[in-house]
Amino acid sequence: MPKLLVRENKKLVLNKVIKNDLFQISSLDLQKKIDDFNNDLIVNQAQLFGPNIIQYKESTITSDGRILLNLTIYQQAHNYKEFSNKYDIEEKFSSPKCIYLRYDGIFSDMDIIEKKIDVYCYENNLITKPNIFVIMVEQSEDRVIADYFKEVI
Repeated sequence: MPKLLVRENKKLVLNKVIKNDLFQISSLDLQKKIDDFNNDLIVNQAQLFGPNIIQYKESTITSDGRILLNLTIYQQAHNYKEFSNKYDIEEKFSSPKCIYLRYDGIFSDMDIIEKKIDVYCYENNLITKPNIFVIMVEQSEDRVIADYFKEVI
């Protein structure tokens, strides 16, 4: 098993961004919401570059045990301004102070990433914001490569 290396003082920068904010989304519906957003961009001829970036914010657990997520999906597109009537857009988005980790492994083990980041922050006296950005760099049935950025105060 490869060692997970956490790096400090990383900056996440995105250009020509289309943003889709989602609130109180069931974790079971998340992939459908991401697919719906991607399909809408494709149907409307967005000139996409780069993968989706998911910003996970706060989540809640309902009394019946369902997980509800608040998140933002970011997608970079050369013609992003054409989507200003439907989505929020930004010329440039940045999160200037983050810790970073690249994960290369199987999907079912991805929960180890947040644990590793939490332990690293504890050991290094870092205070973090509740936001974490996930960039799925590569994904197949048996392998995932993902970049994680967690904002630091």
